[in-house]
Formats: sequence, C-alpha cells, structure tokens
Amino acid sequence: MNKHIFYFLLSLTMVLGLTLGLSPTAYAQVTEVNNSEEFVNAVNNGNNVKLVANFNGSIDYLYFTKETTIDLNGHTMSVRLGNVSHFYIKAHLTIKDGSSDGNGTLIFENSTTQTPFLINREGSLTLESGNLHFIGTSIKGIDVGGPFTMTGGTIESTGSSIWRNGNNVSISGGTIKGGFCGDNGEIDITGGKFNFDPSDLLKNGYVSFPKKR
Repeated sequence: MNKHIFYFLLSLTMVLGLTLGLSPTAYAQVTEVNNSEEFVNAVNNGNNVKLVANFNGSIDYLYFTKETTIDLNGHTMSVRLGNVSHFYIKAHLTIKDGSSDGNGTLIFENSTTQTPFLINREGSLTLESGNLHFIGTSIKGIDVGGPFTMTGGTIESTGSSIWRNGNNVSISGGTIKGGFCGDNGEIDITGGKFNFDPSDLLKNGYVSFPKKR
C-alpha cells in the first residue's frame, strides 16, 4: 500500500474515533503481563494491561498518569505494597475481567498501607467486573479523593472497602463485602449487593435493599 494512502487512512480512523467519542484507550497498546515487573513497566509506559498468568509481587508507589485499563483476564495478581505506598490514580483507571468465568482477582494481601487505591482529585476509578480483595489491619481499600464508579465485580475487605474522602461514589451493580468509612462526598447507590445495610448512607434510603429491623 502506498504510504501516503496508509497515513491518510490512519488519520481518518483517528478522526472518526474522536468524532464518535471513543476513549484514547481504544488506541493504547495492550501489554500482556506475566509478573509484577512487567505489570509495573506496562503501567509506567502508559499501556493497557492484560494478565496472562497468576503471579505475586511487591510494588512500591505506582502512578497511573494516563487513561488505563487493567484486564484481569481470569487470573489472580497478589500485591504487597510497601509502607505508605499506593496505586496512585491521577487519570482514569478501569478494572475489568474480560474472561468468561469472571474469576479475575486483584489481591492486596497483608498490606501495611491503609489505602491501596488512592484516587487523586484529577483521577477516577471504574470497576466494571473482576474481584478486588483487601486484606490487612485497618485497611481502607479505595480512598475516594476522586470519583469512583462500580458497575459490577466484587470488593471484599477485612477493613473498610471504600473511604469516602471528598468525592463522589456511584454504585449500580456488583457486590461489596466490607463497609464504608468517612462521610465526605456524595454517594449514589442504584443497585448492587451488600453484606451490610447501605440505606443509612443515603439521604432518601435505598429502596432496592431491605432495611434491617
């Protein structure tokens, strides 16, 4: 193919994508990772990430500065963070499990940090599917300094699942096992399953969940 035609078609594709409102992640490279080092390198390079193996690893501060998607792909990644370390989110991060069985899991095990996910006010986090497990003393799984949206998946914590720390929480699906802490920021719950009564979190109650008597 003539290179001028190739570049014309590439430019046309990108323009159509922007016109149709496609996310920049539609063009981002997807990197398949087998271990924590590959995972960190992919994130630092601004790539989307797809797990192709189960693995454990220790990770210090990890910054998400570009729109990124993590596809757990049916695998388990177990992370041990250093003291006062986080997955620090300064752009939009989406977590999903693209596998058919839905068993993809991200575990923060025996972590000494209180907040594995720290959402900066410039960032946001969406959980579409997959499982997040937070295991540790006084752990607060997701620090909602920026918007958090949950449309599916599962969050399970030995402490608090979500720390309402100044921004909005929107839950329309999925399962949460482990309560909330903090009361700073708006919260909208229109669906989902909980191992506690979430109605007291809402100004008008939660009609889809029976009140405890």
